[in-house]
Amino acid sequence: GYAPPMGTLDYLPPERWRAPLGELGVRIRPTADIWALGIVVHEVFSSGGSPFSGATPVARGAAVQEYGEGRAPLRMDHAVPPFWRELAADCLAPTHEARAPHTAESLLARIAGRQETPGGGRQRVRARAAVLATAMCGVAAATLCSDAVRPVGSVPPGVVSATAGTVRVFNAERGCRERVDRHPGCSLGLAIDPVRPYTADNVVPTRVWHGDVLAADCQVPDGQPIVDEEARWSTRWFRVRLPSGSGPPVAWLPAVRTKERPTLPECPRPTS
Repeated sequence: GYAPPMGTLDYLPPERWRAPLGELGVRIRPTADIWALGIVVHEVFSSGGSPFSGATPVARGAAVQEYGEGRAPLRMDHAVPPFWRELAADCLAPTHEARAPHTAESLLARIAGRQETPGGGRQRVRARAAVLATAMCGVAAATLCSDAVRPVGSVPPGVVSATAGTVRVFNAERGCRERVDRHPGCSLGLAIDPVRPYTADNVVPTRVWHGDVLAADCQVPDGQPIVDEEARWSTRWFRVRLPSGSGPPVAWLPAVRTKERPTLPECPRPTS
C-alpha cells in the first residue's frame, strides 16, 4: 500500500530513506514494522540505546543506510540476551527481502516456543509479556507523535476571521535556513486541500521559503498527517493568504512548517 510520508527517523528501515515520493505517497510494507520492532527490542535491553550510532536521528539514519548498503555491520549492545539478540537481528535484516520471511506471526511463535522450553518458568513468561508490551507501545508511540489538538471555535463558510494571525515559514533543512537567496530547491509547497494527500497535484503554484511571514485566518486540526525532516509530525494545517494576483488566493501550510501556534478559529471543512 501507500501512505503519506510518516514515521520517526530512528525507526525507519534502510529502504525508506531512499523511497521515492509518488502521487500516492510512499510505499509501506509490513517489513518496516518488523524493522521497528527490532529497534525497540534492542532499546528494551540496552536502556533505550539504538544499535546504530549517532548523536542525532539524522546521523543514526546515515548509519542505518551504511548498514543497509553492506558498508557496516550490525552492532548490538552486549546487554541484549542471546535469544533476543537473534530475534532482533532477524528483524533488523538489511533489506526488505531479507526481513520478509519474519512476520509478526512467526516472531510470536518463536517467542512462545522459547517459553515452552525447560526452565522457561512463570517469571520468564511475565518478562516476555513485559518486553512485548513495551515493544509494541514503543513502536506505536514512536511512529505517530502528533501535536495536541486544542479546542478551537469555528468560522462560518466564506467568512474570514477579523483577528487573523501570522505564521513564519520554517524549513527543517539547515542548509536552506542559512541561504539568503530564494533557491528553488529550498522552496516549500502549500497545499490546495489539507485533507487530501500532500502530493504534487495538490500544491498551489506559489512557493514559499524559510522566513516568509504569511497571514493566517483559521486552522484545520485534523488534516492530512505530515512529518518533516526532523520527525516532527502533525495533522494541523493553517489557511494562509497568498499575495494579490495569486491563484488561488488562499492555500494551506502544514503546522510542521512553522514554529508559530497562533490562536485561530477552526476553518470550515474544505470541499474539493
